[in-house]
Amino acid sequence: MLLAVSGVAVFAQSGAAGGPAFVPATAVAYGEIRLDLPGDQHDQLAAFMAHFPGFADPSTFDTKLDQILDQALSSATGGSATWTGNIRTWTNGQVGAGLLALPADMSSDEQPSMVIGVTVTDRTALEAQLATMSTSDVTTEDYSGTTITTSGDSAYAITDQYLLVSPAAADVKVALDVLGGSVPSLATNADYQAAAASQPADHLGSFFLSTAALKPLIEAQLGQQAGGDVLVAQLAQLPVWVGGYGQVAADHLTVAASTQLAAGGFVPAVRETDIAGHFPADTLMFVETRDLGTAVDALLAQLKLQMAADPSSSQTIAGIEQGLGTTLDKLLDFVEDAGVGVSFDGQQLSAGLVATLTDEASGGRRIQTLLGLLQLVGGGADAPFTVTTADVNGATVTTITLKPSAGIPTGLPFEPALSIAIADGHLYLGLGDFAASALAQNLDTSLATAPRYTAAVTAAGTPNAGVMWLDVAAAAPLLVAMGGGVDAAYDTDVKPWVDVVDSFVATVTVDGDIASVKALLFVK
Repeated sequence: MLLAVSGVAVFAQSGAAGGPAFVPATAVAYGEIRLDLPGDQHDQLAAFMAHFPGFADPSTFDTKLDQILDQALSSATGGSATWTGNIRTWTNGQVGAGLLALPADMSSDEQPSMVIGVTVTDRTALEAQLATMSTSDVTTEDYSGTTITTSGDSAYAITDQYLLVSPAAADVKVALDVLGGSVPSLATNADYQAAAASQPADHLGSFFLSTAALKPLIEAQLGQQAGGDVLVAQLAQLPVWVGGYGQVAADHLTVAASTQLAAGGFVPAVRETDIAGHFPADTLMFVETRDLGTAVDALLAQLKLQMAADPSSSQTIAGIEQGLGTTLDKLLDFVEDAGVGVSFDGQQLSAGLVATLTDEASGGRRIQTLLGLLQLVGGGADAPFTVTTADVNGATVTTITLKPSAGIPTGLPFEPALSIAIADGHLYLGLGDFAASALAQNLDTSLATAPRYTAAVTAAGTPNAGVMWLDVAAAAPLLVAMGGGVDAAYDTDVKPWVDVVDSFVATVTVDGDIASVKALLFVK
């Protein structure tokens, strides 16, 4: 887990040590790892890891980190190198990699142009280290006063700032030109600057991807495929760039990504809702999204368009639409935002959906039509289900329950029934008595007022365009039990680490044309 934390790619800030100083402005992508743990990240990571087995004493954190990196590097190099013995002697641990260009033909064996830069803190120590690794097939050349060494299928150059490594000497030369100032660096690229603008100065690493640079390559590939012109037209909706960062605090790990939305493209709606207030506080998993009806109707519109090409399918669609009293692409036009939650009471699972409605009357008619069609198709004494209704707080709850004759397995961890209701501008749909429970849910005992949930969502970002919440502390034992138990190795090697994790939350926020996803993993 520590390797995963250390390896998170995060934006390097302009002017900071390291960064994309050796990567040209035209680069397709750039990533960076900050093993030097800048700013407060060293102390925050030590405090974060102190929650886990073997890291309780912060004074031993550096030793533990060195041991893990030693083991990882030794394993990767077949025992020929370690972090403390071969790397840390000449670098502070900042490693960056730039993807300079992709092959014009992705189906060819041509390798992409790339260069890796490692910051140098002791050039003499580095040169001594490389001297012990020299082989007989080494060639050298001078390039503007810097020696480029080629050995086998790699080339490298040493400057006072960096060790530059690449599969091709030509890419090392590009990196040297950027360092020399004759070629603009990625730090001057407007898209990179926009991506880095909202990132914290203290971080664990970085990544940046110019999707604009990928478009010509994608277009060329799609143009060779049947129907590719339709997909090419969708490329206009690709974001301009994508980037992200990772940061650690004493009680949580943050991984975030942002993107600049395409001009005229889809922009997620951002607003607060009362949906979480209809789920119990002990909800294991909760996912909320905006404009669900619009998204589903758009998918149905595409499906209808594809099916309409077949005359028989076209007639089927017409029949379905006549029965529904509306076209497929407007089936859920009354649904706005929606949330899905899963709970467990110790005996049975409960799962359901609560959605806000733009037109409750229209939604009620649509639902009644669907229920009527269901009874018409499967009604009668031999029907595999029963349909019942009940009054809950003045709202009618309809429950469709499968009969034992339907051949359903016994011992299911949930009731084989589906309940549905519409009331107070909301749609309630779920397993068993979910609709009735959601209608009767008290706000004070709901997920919306649960301290852990509210604190996590606030930290991730609100108001937002979507939420995902997972109560890891409660869900992990349940998942293990549902998996049939574990062996002794799990109890000793995995469970102590899992037991430390408290919850996971992620939100989507939008600021102008910048959309961001922030995910946080909390520890107890």
